[in-house]
Amino acid sequence: MDDQQHARAMAGWIARAAAVCRELAAQHADLGAYVAHGTRPGPPSDGVGIRGTRIEQPVPIDVEVVDVRRAIETDARRYADLARGTLRIKGAMSTTTAGRLGVVADRLPDLHAADPDLAAEVVEKVWDHHRIASRIVEPPRGLRPFRIEETCPACGMPSLWVDPAGWRIGCGMPSCRRVWGVADPILKESSVSETSTGGRASDFSGPG
Repeated sequence: MDDQQHARAMAGWIARAAAVCRELAAQHADLGAYVAHGTRPGPPSDGVGIRGTRIEQPVPIDVEVVDVRRAIETDARRYADLARGTLRIKGAMSTTTAGRLGVVADRLPDLHAADPDLAAEVVEKVWDHHRIASRIVEPPRGLRPFRIEETCPACGMPSLWVDPAGWRIGCGMPSCRRVWGVADPILKESSVSETSTGGRASDFSGPG
């Protein structure tokens, strides 16, 4: 790899890490909402998540949520302070975790130029936090809503989405938004069948 290729690779690495750092700030906010409202992602008692919207229901908050959130806060504070000292950043620094992570993301290219080892440590820790937080704030891939080709029994548009976590099939058209349980007779009478879900219908054969 020549110098130009190496420079491009490093720039891409830093850009991805900065983006993950900003995503981590959003995840931290999500974790705070779960703690405040006593909710976590899970199967809903009613309704459906259309177009990938997250569904929440009251469930006991486990200690992991609090611990992960505090770990993010601790490292955001630490690395923002280290970036400030290394880069001699003047002026008042943000006192919020989102603000500190924003500083780290914005200054990551400069930090890498000034102290590559420190930048690598920051990136590794940010990725670790992001991976752990993702297990909490994002539903498993197999439970995320996905689109099917059949037409909606109500409006006739090809706009149906399956929400496996909620045992629901819903229409994504803003003018319709109808929702049915996966075992609803109207779906069986229409073109929506078990094969409509690409062979995955058996995963959603629970209560409708």
